[in-house]
Amino acid sequence: PRSRLVPVTLGPIVTPTVTGRIALLHRSVYRSQRRTIAVSGVAFANATADNPDNKKARMTGSESTTRVVVWFRNDLRLQDNYAVKQAESIATRTAACDVLPLYVFDPRTFAPSSWGSPKCGGHRGRFQLESVLNLKRNLRAIGSDLLVAVGKPEEVIPKYLLDAPGAKNVVLTQEEVCSEELRVDAKVKSAVKSAGNLNRLDKIWGSTLYHKDDLPFRSDASDLPDVFTPFRNKVESKSEPREPVPPPAKGALPMPSDTLEAFAFEPTVADLPFANEDERAIAATGAHPDGVLPFEGGESAALARVRYYVWESEKIATYFETRNGMLGGDYSSKLAPWLAHGCVSPRQVVAEVRKFESQRVENKSTYWLIFELIWRDFFKFFALKHGNAIFFSEGTAGGKMGGSGYKGGAGPWRDDPAALAAWKAGKTGYPLVDANMRELAATGFMSNRGRQNVASWLALDAGGDWRLGAGGV
Repeated sequence: PRSRLVPVTLGPIVTPTVTGRIALLHRSVYRSQRRTIAVSGVAFANATADNPDNKKARMTGSESTTRVVVWFRNDLRLQDNYAVKQAESIATRTAACDVLPLYVFDPRTFAPSSWGSPKCGGHRGRFQLESVLNLKRNLRAIGSDLLVAVGKPEEVIPKYLLDAPGAKNVVLTQEEVCSEELRVDAKVKSAVKSAGNLNRLDKIWGSTLYHKDDLPFRSDASDLPDVFTPFRNKVESKSEPREPVPPPAKGALPMPSDTLEAFAFEPTVADLPFANEDERAIAATGAHPDGVLPFEGGESAALARVRYYVWESEKIATYFETRNGMLGGDYSSKLAPWLAHGCVSPRQVVAEVRKFESQRVENKSTYWLIFELIWRDFFKFFALKHGNAIFFSEGTAGGKMGGSGYKGGAGPWRDDPAALAAWKAGKTGYPLVDANMRELAATGFMSNRGRQNVASWLALDAGGDWRLGAGGV
């Protein structure tokens, strides 16, 4: 018999009070069996803070001599969060240690891209805000809190590091793979080190079903297959997902005593650094009454959706047959926005599916959701392997696709502003394309099958540069 995950109970977490909707433009991926995560310790060394600018901004008066800053990014949850578990482990065995959970709304992630469109629109911004506020409430429920700021992380984080003689600081954050995130990582690392030579930034892998260290490939993914099926076959036969780790116990993340006033800030839509006021207005509008779901950001809503889709409705049992639908809330799991923001981990989802299989039914549909999660892993590791090449005109194929430009489909990419504008507005004259693009504009959501069709029209029928579609909606 196949080994199964020991499921983590999707226990009650503080119910969110903010409602809204999100842009759903990502898929998700992963599969699971059995593995226990070993949370290793972090070696600390004495840190001194000689930067006068940082000293001026920092708060003083803490009785702690060790501080762990948990810098949340796309991991907005307490359950099955490796960075949170690491912080809990350090705090448990370290005297005079406090834990400072932190989230920073970085204006660079909202700014216009090189293509001119905002990197974060109103629908996504609202979902992100809801997720952060829900995390804050959940932390408060266990005797902690979330310090929320708006600014650049490399400027915000040093303000809250301990600077007393002999104090120690470590910043924990989820490891990312793309260039913009890596540039911010480098700046944060430099800023943390400048506040004390022995301070440190530790990046922890945690966004995928299969852990990077457990893959049957080289650590840099240089031998990762560029096609999905060989990747899936190899990881399913040679790797096992790690078991979800439980959330921290009440009181396990001791609060800093010198930052209490800073924790009082709870941002609203008005505080977010949107690229323009149109996006802010979309964020403030609320859910569209005709949307497929009232997508609500946060771990609480994510776990509720998992419970509903797997256990309450048992829709998971027919997922394979219904997954390509376009109308309604239950033809697919709709978990992608919560997975993209880390409100729930793929390991938690698979644990619940395996539990459902053991207690109710196991069929092609239950496996197929796991299959789709493995697709999500594939794209993450594909990005790790190829870096910025995934954003180039010819992608990772380079000149292999026919000289200076892509020659397939409609031919080389064409500069056709009128076609692009019609596509964005849902006015191409093709009803299926137009209906999906109008749904996206109004609600922030489009089905998986819809995304495939509208992308195909832009790149293959209109011959438009695919990057304008990826970064221009």
